[in-house]
Amino acid sequence: MELTRDQQRAIEGPRANLQLIACAGSGKTEVVARRVAHLLDSRTKPKLVPEQIVAFTFTNKAAAELKHRIQQRVAELPDPPLGMANLYVGTIHGYCAKLLEDHVPKSKYLKFETLNEIQQLLFLQRHSRVSGLTETSMLSGEPLRRHIYDTKRYLDALNVLREDSIDIDVLGGYSVIDGLRQYEMLLDGRGYFDYSAILKAAVEQIEAGGPSADHLKQQIKYVIVDEYQDVNPIQERLIVSLHKLGARICIVGDDDQTIYQWRGSDIKNIIGFKDRYPRVKSVRLQENFRSSEGVVATARDFIAQIEDRLPKEMQPASEQQYEPGDITALEFDSPEEEAAWIVEQCHEMRGLAFDEDGSARGLSWSDMAVLVRGRASMPPIVDAFRVADIPYVVSGNAGLFNTTEVRATRALFHFIAQIEVTSKKLNKVPPEQRELRRLWKAAVRN
Repeated sequence: MELTRDQQRAIEGPRANLQLIACAGSGKTEVVARRVAHLLDSRTKPKLVPEQIVAFTFTNKAAAELKHRIQQRVAELPDPPLGMANLYVGTIHGYCAKLLEDHVPKSKYLKFETLNEIQQLLFLQRHSRVSGLTETSMLSGEPLRRHIYDTKRYLDALNVLREDSIDIDVLGGYSVIDGLRQYEMLLDGRGYFDYSAILKAAVEQIEAGGPSADHLKQQIKYVIVDEYQDVNPIQERLIVSLHKLGARICIVGDDDQTIYQWRGSDIKNIIGFKDRYPRVKSVRLQENFRSSEGVVATARDFIAQIEDRLPKEMQPASEQQYEPGDITALEFDSPEEEAAWIVEQCHEMRGLAFDEDGSARGLSWSDMAVLVRGRASMPPIVDAFRVADIPYVVSGNAGLFNTTEVRATRALFHFIAQIEVTSKKLNKVPPEQRELRRLWKAAVRN
């Protein structure tokens, strides 16, 4: 990979606090991996060893990709360091959980189990009254029900209350505050953590000093935070604590790409990073290698309308072919009219010649994709494809419970239970054997 001048600066810059503003498609994962390899290179003075570096990612999937890329780049060094397994690459939640297990008095946390989001929802529903779920009301006074939508709403509120900068005392009198206390007592009594509890406990342990803080002060010298624009207040408290203990901070992100403010992330963190941390070096990666000139120009002109943002201007790297007309904006009077137009375009494009890696071939159905905002937009398009005899695959997890295999599995349990299901929206009797066989045959075919 041929590096740009800005990428080179980001990789080989001094071991200082670094603000790396990475526009979409700018190759940030490769840059971060090479940055880590540079810090571990025996020719870099002062060089670091693997256990002195921590890299936070937003998801486990991103962590796996970054870890793989780091291993590749470190393997290319003339004198690769030993102990790469001691370099932490993963989520902030995972790091805090490990910290509590390793460095906090074991009588308190060793036997605690962590609930993932699905387990957490089931835990709330199983203990709906004791957890405060059905004891909590909406602002309208309507009580929450033991229902998946109300449970998720309740869980979101609990997470924000614990992870955001909220003065709980100001909210006295609201039922959700009593619910929060009940839920925390239930978690502690049953020996469970959830992600918010892990963050809160770890940060409080570090801020209070003690074994965990002493360990971090001796060991952690460089902290990299990916997707920094989506960091929330409790996560920022952890990053600040690590910096106070002597670690240099490298943040990677783009304020134009923040999407988690509804979950408490604070865009002021990335915009004001240089004001809160000393002697910050700033590098902007503005070239987009992923998208065509038209996509980049459209996105750049749209986002430029926002006033309070970091100064930057995304530029196309001309890696993708673009012709005028490749991007079109249309309006339709109905979803059915839109679906009919999509079908027409698919038919017109099928078979058109295009160049792929130096050889020409015709466009096929599998070269086309339709992106939708949500599952409510899908039925008219799917129906139009079915009528037009266009083969299609529905991807994504939004319609998980409508897939043929899940419908067949649900029917199987319904058949075994032999209980009629009745609710406001459903009145369903157990399926007959013939119907059950039909559903499973459809699932196997797919």
